[in-house]
Amino acid sequence: MTQKELFEQDDYGALEDDVDAVGRKEIALLLKSQEQDFDPEDFDPEDGAKWVSNCLDRNRNHKFSLPQIRLIINEARKKGSYSYITWLLAKTYFEPTTPKAYDVEVQRIGLNLEKINGALQETMAKLKDLDRELKK
Repeated sequence: MTQKELFEQDDYGALEDDVDAVGRKEIALLLKSQEQDFDPEDFDPEDGAKWVSNCLDRNRNHKFSLPQIRLIINEARKKGSYSYITWLLAKTYFEPTTPKAYDVEVQRIGLNLEKINGALQETMAKLKDLDRELKK
């Protein structure tokens, strides 16, 4: 799954991206099923999707609770969406290693290891020469 660009995105937008990655009806079912009085036969997916949309609307009073947000984040992660987590990390100035940066770092380490290996071989050759001279 491709992440949406986080340019000027806020927590509502990031959470909405994660909700959309899972599906509003699926999120509604997941969250409502956590309630004690939940009856699957009374659950209407369309009403559930509207409830989720209302919770995502910053102008409405009803909002998700922290445990509900955790469930959304976990379900979105299973679908490959990390929008809310990425937004939160960006707000704390955390910069995750990108796959490209990781590959560049692995390549840099590999080149350094080759240089070290060459230097070790050269040192071993000099030590062998020195050992031969001392045995004369």
